[in-house]
Amino acid sequence: MKQNRILGSKIFGFLLICSFSAIFAACGTSNSAGAAGAGTTKSCPANSNLNNCSLAQANHGDSNVAGTCITGYAGTCGYTCDNGEWAEDSNSCALGKSCPANSNMNNCSLEAASHDDSNGTCARDYTGTCGYTCDNGEWAEDSNLCLAPCLANSNLNNCSLEAASHDDSNGTCARGYAGTCGYTCNDGEWAEDSNSCALGKSCPANSNMNNCSLEAASHDDSNGTCARGYAGTCGYTCNDGEWAEDSNSCALGKSCP
Repeated sequence: MKQNRILGSKIFGFLLICSFSAIFAACGTSNSAGAAGAGTTKSCPANSNLNNCSLAQANHGDSNVAGTCITGYAGTCGYTCDNGEWAEDSNSCALGKSCPANSNMNNCSLEAASHDDSNGTCARDYTGTCGYTCDNGEWAEDSNLCLAPCLANSNLNNCSLEAASHDDSNGTCARGYAGTCGYTCNDGEWAEDSNSCALGKSCPANSNMNNCSLEAASHDDSNGTCARGYAGTCGYTCNDGEWAEDSNSCALGKSCP
């Protein structure tokens, strides 16, 4: 009988210990799961338009993440990532002001545009490229490579020049001068390539140049009348001391009966 009581006490103790062990194990598992759950946080996804603010992806706890106002809007914005949700710190994004047309902004022609839009073409007679962006009512330069043309000049170091665009060249010796010359337009300024223009020699009178009568003349000057007894027209130009024929129809005139 006594042995049965002792055996029963041992069995009861064993069961009691097992019960407490099971409870502690379960509690431990529960606490571990809770701890793991408490440490899990969510990141915030990118958002292309949160109250007119564009945001890149961020981690939980990232504060005052700098956003950018969406196209067409001006100002600044910032948000904090709070466990998967964006919380606003500041947001002044508002519809930006448009920019007026401008026919000559530093030699660049601009059409009217909305905030954040860009355009630009070089003004009349200018060559190259240009671009400006509308920034809340003000034009902001992106690039400007517009190059100025050169004005005509009737006598640049005895060389006569026609108006030209950047990089174009021309030139002829001014009136009264002989030789050759050439200048290239470089952003509004003439740059000399060559110039041998010098005062041309005059030409002597000639009473009968192929039946044409010529008076003395300076270089580049012209004259001529058919010689006595000849009818028609003629003209010669003095070219650095030499007569050069322009036209000659002088022929022996008919006699009268």
